[in-house]
Amino acid sequence: MVAFGLFILGQALCAVWHGSVPDAAAMGAVATLALVVNLSVAWMLYAFREGDANMRSVWLCSRNDAIGNLAVIAAAVGVFGTNRAWPDLAVASLMAALALSSGWTVFRHARSEMRGKAAHDLGTLHTKDTTDQGLQQATYKTLRTQAIKCTNLPEKWQLLQAAHIVGQCFFGLHIDSHIQMLKLALRTRDWREAVGQIIRLSLVPFGHLVGRLPIGNPGTADVRAFSTQEIPHSLRKLIANARMLVG
Repeated sequence: MVAFGLFILGQALCAVWHGSVPDAAAMGAVATLALVVNLSVAWMLYAFREGDANMRSVWLCSRNDAIGNLAVIAAAVGVFGTNRAWPDLAVASLMAALALSSGWTVFRHARSEMRGKAAHDLGTLHTKDTTDQGLQQATYKTLRTQAIKCTNLPEKWQLLQAAHIVGQCFFGLHIDSHIQMLKLALRTRDWREAVGQIIRLSLVPFGHLVGRLPIGNPGTADVRAFSTQEIPHSLRKLIANARMLVG
């Protein structure tokens, strides 16, 4: 939807730049036919407008198309009456703004669903609740502190992996978990792991931007960066122990 909005705006600006005036009759005829189709589809999808991100996206697309058809009919009347392109540009700007706004709404909805899945897998059912968020953050800090103090290398890595799983829904904690892993890799001269952590640090902003957070991924280089996994029992136990200390 965002790409579509930008495309519409670009096409309209290009037409105005070259001074071309659209065919009002063709605009009106096509928009009227499309309006009938889109209103029918929007009516069928109305009941699903509050569904998940996919259903909401389909509903918004159909609604926007119907609104856009009405706007194009109005633009056709304006172009016919003035013999100028500015009504077309005005409507194109309106449609572009609608598409961009709807795209952003679906993006936020989908991102919220992704975070909800992550929180549910970790035993936190209400991510919007500040108490639950505080519990996750406190659990992360506890695991991080335990990892720093731990002298056993394998156990140290496990604590950092558990911290990564708990903190990956929070951008700052997610970044910090990979920084701690990078520090440990450099300290132990594990160059493969160090390179892997540098790559993952560069991918974290992208993952949070698009909402692709690999649930259960321990964050180390021996696991694919965007691979969703079942949280191992050993790491679940470390997370549960840290929560008990927090609670």
